[in-house]
Amino acid sequence: MFSSTLRSTITLVIIVACHQATAAQVAIVDSVNKSKCTFIAQEVCTTEKKKKTHEKCNAWHEKKAKAVAANTVLLSDESSEERRRPHYDGSSKTIKTTKITAEYYSCPEAELSKVSAKEQAAESNSIEQRLLTLESLFKKG
Repeated sequence: MFSSTLRSTITLVIIVACHQATAAQVAIVDSVNKSKCTFIAQEVCTTEKKKKTHEKCNAWHEKKAKAVAANTVLLSDESSEERRRPHYDGSSKTIKTTKITAEYYSCPEAELSKVSAKEQAAESNSIEQRLLTLESLFKKG
């Protein structure tokens, strides 16, 4: 009886730990303090989408980062290549292949909160700047 209760408790702890690991947020950042963060892996997302390539690759990198228990994704390199694919009717279609390389890190929560605060400040400045630009354009007529 004691062993079945112990097994149930251990199973419950494992399930909760796995759930917390998958529920953890992954931050996509422009820079990482490499002295405070631990490098885990590097992956390359390849897509042939014309639109929303960054959205697709960001989602792909977030999924991969969660799989290796990383909480920070640093986008490090992006390259594009165009090629022509012939059709059966003699015409051809231009295919653009985009590759986005990212490094995955495990950073302390304090580092992530600093990054998100910077992102929020930059975002608010960006909105404010856009409004000022629109206002000046409106005045010009």
